[in-house]
Amino acid sequence: MLFDAPTIRKPTKESTCRHLQNESKKATHIILWLDCDREGENICFEVLQNVLPNLTKNNRGQKLVYRARFSAVTQEAIDNAMRTLTDPNKNESDSVEARQVSTVLLDEVREVRDGAGLCQPGIRRAVALAGD
Repeated sequence: MLFDAPTIRKPTKESTCRHLQNESKKATHIILWLDCDREGENICFEVLQNVLPNLTKNNRGQKLVYRARFSAVTQEAIDNAMRTLTDPNKNESDSVEARQVSTVLLDEVREVRDGAGLCQPGIRRAVALAGD
């Protein structure tokens, strides 16, 4: 039952989401400059969730979203990242999502196993969602 409960993600700062949404209304393209690891890739898709609906539509069929990959904050690394823009990697992002969800679920199972049982708010919430 616990593992069948839907996962609900909530942003930690609504103001950050609003800021991204407002700024994206002025943009036609976006280049995602985030850490070049799986966590950074996951953040790319969190950003995209907020900005894609608001980007100014491009009627020339041009690509709207790019991912900059860099290993240092130097002029050479930044120039190279701009020359070699790629797509965000959904598979890497999904792997982070899976790890985060499994960590939360395993923590909940440990609480049940260790006697905390359904007294824990997280368990009650997950069980209630699964029962809907």
